[in-house]
Amino acid sequence: MIRNKNDDASSSQEKSKSSAAWSDLDHNLLYLVMMKLGFGDYYSFRGVCKSWRSLAHSNENMFMASMPPMSISIISTNDANEKACYLEDFKGRKFKTIIHGFTGGECVGLTCGYLIFFKKTNARDFWLVNPVTRDQHHFPCFPRDYDDHPTFIGRAILVFSPSINGWVFVVADRLNREIWISIADKGAWSHVSYTHGFIDLYFFKGKIYTLNDDILCELRLNPEPKMTFLKAKNFPDPGFLLPEFVSSCGNLYAMDQVLKNQLHQLDFGEMKWVKTMGDEYAIFLSSLNYGAAVIPESLAPRSYARCAEAVIEETRFFAANMWYFPHECMKVDRMDE
Repeated sequence: MIRNKNDDASSSQEKSKSSAAWSDLDHNLLYLVMMKLGFGDYYSFRGVCKSWRSLAHSNENMFMASMPPMSISIISTNDANEKACYLEDFKGRKFKTIIHGFTGGECVGLTCGYLIFFKKTNARDFWLVNPVTRDQHHFPCFPRDYDDHPTFIGRAILVFSPSINGWVFVVADRLNREIWISIADKGAWSHVSYTHGFIDLYFFKGKIYTLNDDILCELRLNPEPKMTFLKAKNFPDPGFLLPEFVSSCGNLYAMDQVLKNQLHQLDFGEMKWVKTMGDEYAIFLSSLNYGAAVIPESLAPRSYARCAEAVIEETRFFAANMWYFPHECMKVDRMDE
């Protein structure tokens, strides 16, 4: 069959017209449509044309902030230097991404969108990988040597220090009652020790807070790592078995992971803990030392397929091995120094 050059020209013109038609759609309307999309559909939306890609990119933070938590599973592939991540939202919509370029390890936590992997080899490396942005941070040569599952790791967080002008990784070592700190690209670690039993570590409004038994402290990084005691008038319910920090809407809370109906807000003005019902939140709990309090307006009435759900005193609780929080994946936890 002989193809007419005029046919090629006509086809090219039709494609050009089609692309132009998509590009010319009203961006205000497109924005409303985009904000209703699921995680995977958002990336398909970005690929339609340059105009849509520009719209999606300029509103990416807004879109991610609107996304509710997603369950996540991580699967090894045939390539030792990559893993497959499967994200699923409350409507059953799935999104798969491949993370490359790191030497494996076991996922032990999550911080501001980064999955935290720890490799129990001679190198004892931490790899932080953001499955959405593909950004990575490597913190090698962790000083402590453990042969078993790294249950010594409490919460670990990544923060940006303006005074250091770099990323800082902070790891709580529950077994040895130490908090370890490493600056990105330096390859060195420093630490602070504490005498009281460690409970949790959390970044909130430019500061790092810790709970140690019945003591609230602030961890300061400069000029040297230091724990500063904060004089709180009380402590969350003495019956708390395993308190954990969560935050939402500018408030910091301590919640008992065992007695899930116990939620206390820290009143910074009075420096005291105040019991609250928490019925305005849906609480997401993970076995990997992180959780979140989310305004439930964005959640559908149906449940997540891969989690345990409970309603206690009008508060919805969702428990799973791992959660991923898209609303945190684009943010930077910047220290106020």
